Amino acid sequence: MSHPGCNDPINKDTLDTVKIISQNVMGWNSSLKFEACIQLMLDNNIDAMCVQETWELEDYVKTVRGFLVLHHNVSKQTWKKKRKQGGPRKGVAIILSPKFTEAYERAGSPKPITTPEDSFFAGRFIGIPLYFPTISPNGSVKKNKTTKVFISSIYHPWKPDQYDDFNSIATSLLSQTPKNSINIVGHDLNASVGTRHPNDSEEINDVIGPFGLNNRNGKGCQAISFLLQLGLRVMNTYFNHD
Repeated sequence: MSHPGCNDPINKDTLDTVKIISQNVMGWNSSLKFEACIQLMLDNNIDAMCVQETWELEDYVKTVRGFLVLHHNVSKQTWKKKRKQGGPRKGVAIILSPKFTEAYERAGSPKPITTPEDSFFAGRFIGIPLYFPTISPNGSVKKNKTTKVFISSIYHPWKPDQYDDFNSIATSLLSQTPKNSINIVGHDLNASVGTRHPNDSEEINDVIGPFGLNNRNGKGCQAISFLLQLGLRVMNTYFNHD
């Protein structure tokens, strides 16, 4: 999960506390696995879930048990052509709680921003805007003021020779977000970013926190460059997981 710098938080003066998670599900080929995601959100009061590798085809929007599911992948017809070339089935999705569904509707329920159907990287990016009422410290709603959030689910390729090309496309898609939006990205980076290193620059230390495994690889360096360009941080490196 990536989020803007900690000096630009979503705080209680703009939003209630929210819970957003990201997960590579390795296929929604079983209805049980899909239902498990919904149940996880219900049991833990999770507001949004960014999902990678659904392995489902087609773009669709549907409501399941009060949760809005927005999904992106190539069509069945395109997949039949691409299947001969090999490669992963991909598929990305965003699941919204009823509260976050209201925020999506407040933004006008626009068509999600996705990787184009004819792109080599189709099925790897989906993003939507969410508009929340701005809350003052005393709990009242500020009139004519909206807190804009753009949430996206991204599945990065694992092949090193495709990594930078895809990151350029993802950067271009994220540039289409509404002005003054807070970017929240749930993604499978398919890279090891490691943790802070004594030789890292201050810029890199703004991307990576002090917790995690010291296992940064080549793609991890590419991922850090991608996150630096977007002003994002790897949030799970800012918390001790012991």
